[in-house]
Amino acid sequence: MSILKNAIDSIAVGLEDYSSPDQRRVISCTRNVFAGILLLFKHKLSLLSLPGSDEALIKQRVLPVLDASARVEWKGKGSKTVDVQGIRERFESLIIDVDWKRIEKINSFRNDIEHYFSNLKHEAIRSLISDSFVIINDFIRKHLNEDPKELLGDAAWAVLIEVNEVYEKEKAECLAKKTIRLRATGKVAWAIAAAAIGLAVYAALGAPATGGTSLALESFAAPAAIGILGFEVTFLAIAVAVAAGGIGALTSLRRYKEISRTSDTLVLSRR
Repeated sequence: MSILKNAIDSIAVGLEDYSSPDQRRVISCTRNVFAGILLLFKHKLSLLSLPGSDEALIKQRVLPVLDASARVEWKGKGSKTVDVQGIRERFESLIIDVDWKRIEKINSFRNDIEHYFSNLKHEAIRSLISDSFVIINDFIRKHLNEDPKELLGDAAWAVLIEVNEVYEKEKAECLAKKTIRLRATGKVAWAIAAAAIGLAVYAALGAPATGGTSLALESFAAPAAIGILGFEVTFLAIAVAVAAGGIGALTSLRRYKEISRTSDTLVLSRR
């Protein structure tokens, strides 16, 4: 059975696990979908391996050998294939672009579910499936030159599309609600929260890239801002301010005039 066939089957089984009412299949869903993504990557490396090299690019061990003309060739040895880090290194060397931050997010979520949250319901892994959809869709189109719907089949593709649409809608609704909460905070309460957020933003902008918003949130903003705005709204406020380079973006956001709102949309305009 080919690597590509294994990849397609693994993704399809993972999506069947997701669609099953049996909550015990949540873990196998995350495991199978992620395994399918890695197999897609290995299929690409297999395609790029030279004929007669025993698929050198997907093997952990690659050794030099002499051909009949005493020229050096590189051949894969053993049955062990490259892990995530090995795939990343070879992709980067071959200039094959992949959203590795999203891959790390999927892998981290998969690991957490397997080890710590075995009783999660299907709804809790929508973000993983949505991120997987982005990776699978982009990779198949850009690097395999295939139509993902045709390659994966109508049933699997329909599940990916549906989960991604539901997740994006929920994310939009959540963002709109957080923004409304941020704008509705009273002047005095906002002044207190803004001071705490300002410290967090200052710390985040000066922290190493791996520190991130969560470190600043935990160290500076938790006592004051979270008590007023709540954790999620505070996290959003810090993220927006860090992206904009300062807390002024939040002050401007509060001054905008609301034009309309729905469950997942908030339309604002300058006064």
